Amino acid sequence: HIIFGEQIGEEVVYRLLDDIVLTEEDCRQLQPIGMNSAFEYTFDGEGHTISNYILPDATDTGLFGTIGANGIVKRLNVTNAKFASSPTKSKNVGVIATYNEGIITECSVTDSNIAAIGGGFPGLICSITYGKIINCYTKNNTITSNDQSYAGGIACSGYGYIMNCYTQENTYITIGASY
Repeated sequence: HIIFGEQIGEEVVYRLLDDIVLTEEDCRQLQPIGMNSAFEYTFDGEGHTISNYILPDATDTGLFGTIGANGIVKRLNVTNAKFASSPTKSKNVGVIATYNEGIITECSVTDSNIAAIGGGFPGLICSITYGKIINCYTKNNTITSNDQSYAGGIACSGYGYIMNCYTQENTYITIGASY
């Protein structure tokens, strides 16, 4: 489904060539891209969809761990993603990326269920962004966090730019709220 990087000038581009429907076994074997070192390339989903992604139960988790300052993730759709954390562990969860220092553009997350009830920063596109998130949307998702956390329809914590993005028909649930 994914070809090896194609060198275009000085840039390396990885392309998703088809939709991917993951099984539970596929998800157990997947590791976030850019966890040990930031992803500094271009990933072009070409408008394709990754379905049924079960995010790994880790402190920082997402399809991409860290998108570096030169990294770009574009035209990628994720549907029916799931994450459920332990009630005692804080998690930084982003379906597309945990941390973004580069650019995420023209991406979507739909029909997903993210539960970070131990605390942390759950976001549907990205947990924490220092970069740019442009022309992205989330729709028909459920995001659950505890009363000591924040949750974001696009990003949970943003220090960069979020431009021309929207959320629609998402449900936000707070566990343990005393109000």
